[in-house]
Amino acid sequence: GGEFVREGSRKPYTVRQTLYANSITRAEVARLRAVGSVTADPYPLRNADRYPHDQLRLGARVYRFQCSVCHTVSGANGLTHLTGSWALDQKRMNIAKLQFTKPFMPPFAGTAEELEALVQYLTWESAHRPAEWEVSDDQTAIANIEKWLIEAGPERVGEGEVHSGRESARAVFDPEVQTRREARGSGRSANAARVGSIARAGSIAQAEACGSLGLSEVAFSSIVVDE
Repeated sequence: GGEFVREGSRKPYTVRQTLYANSITRAEVARLRAVGSVTADPYPLRNADRYPHDQLRLGARVYRFQCSVCHTVSGANGLTHLTGSWALDQKRMNIAKLQFTKPFMPPFAGTAEELEALVQYLTWESAHRPAEWEVSDDQTAIANIEKWLIEAGPERVGEGEVHSGRESARAVFDPEVQTRREARGSGRSANAARVGSIARAGSIAQAEACGSLGLSEVAFSSIVVDE
């Protein structure tokens, strides 16, 4: 109930502005992109011999480290379903720019090679785990992934704001979008302050006040918790 709503409102964070839902901190993303997210992972894969080669094993470890907290492979909230309509290069670019593709998602926190391994792993899983699978050694693909990771950067655009993916991408280049976003933020801050005052005063007219501000009870309770 309420906790599910609060969890959704915090995405992609568990601790706002600090800890992403996959237990990677904002400060760690740039470092993991340089050294690799699973380079120091000491835990072996279960049934590792079922993977045709090391690249798929690497992809499975990246999935486990960065994705498995919130996603299954093919079950509820499964990645094979969420990425199933994307072509191979779309998977590479969309995951490299994940915070733009899905603004409620954290940035990818690994190397280009790890991202390619994850793409291959998800594609292999979508193909129902065939016994043979060709190793991807496409250096052009790796170069493109590196370029897309650099373009996306290790941070989300407009940290702490809720916005559409299209607007997120445009905001980098379009000052008008940024101006509109700042105006909305000011309006929300003013409303939050007014509602916070009502809550602290214990006003009996709480519900009516929220209605006059155009806020739902869920929005009201979220603001009160944050106070």
